[in-house]
Amino acid sequence: MKRIVSIALVFGVGVIVGAVAMEALELHVRPTYRDVMRANFVAEQEFLAARADRAGDHMRAVSHLWNVVDAGDASGFRIFRRDWGDDSDPWLPWRLLVLARIVAGLDDGRGRQLGEALHRARLALALEAMQEHEAASEQWELAAHLSNRSKDSMRSLAEMLAQNESSELHRQAEAAILDGVNAR
Repeated sequence: MKRIVSIALVFGVGVIVGAVAMEALELHVRPTYRDVMRANFVAEQEFLAARADRAGDHMRAVSHLWNVVDAGDASGFRIFRRDWGDDSDPWLPWRLLVLARIVAGLDDGRGRQLGEALHRARLALALEAMQEHEAASEQWELAAHLSNRSKDSMRSLAEMLAQNESSELHRQAEAAILDGVNAR
């Protein structure tokens, strides 16, 4: 009996020491992982820009190249910065595991499709503001198809969201997220 208890104790201590060591390693490499993700993103955006340029879709090429610039710029995509987030949080992997399980039970894929439809509708408004009516029309079509709504319905929703972006509450949220300003 003593032998079984001692083996179980050694095994338990080994598991705990192993888990702590793996967590320490993960904390150490998390910023490097972000750098690798940025490099993959930049490479993909550069290839997409070249393909769009060859196809004569210069606006899309500019969009991809702008993403490349923002990915490396200190004021660009915050998620790619080494100082983004709390890389010293040892509970992050466990929180993400719980979050993944929660989300897996909620979304049947339709939520992402509706989100894409809204983004395309907002893009269509921006394209219209730039007098890019053909590109805007394509985005309206895609937004309507993805949402199973009419283009007019998607336009109303996109315009409402655009108006909301000028609200004081939106500006406070924007300042809190982008500038780290506490709204209180």
